[in-house]
Amino acid sequence: VHESFLYGDHRYSQPSFGSRKSIESIRKKDSVKHYLRYFRPNNSLLAITGDFDPQTIKQKIMSEFGAWTSREVDNPQTPPMASI
Repeated sequence: VHESFLYGDHRYSQPSFGSRKSIESIRKKDSVKHYLRYFRPNNSLLAITGDFDPQTIKQKIMSEFGAWTSREVDNPQTPPMASI
């Protein structure tokens, strides 16, 4: 109720975790399509912390992610909110 009061019909009024109906409607093909569309190296960030050897970690990263290809990513625009 709080979000709908603040945001009205804007997408921000929808729960970020979804509704029971929206979650139950997700199919494997939807998840795969989403993954292939947005999970790309040019749309990702890898953060590494701790005590490690930079050369060793770079080699490990390249062995795990080196074949991952970039692709154009559609970043949908959030519509502007109405002024209060």
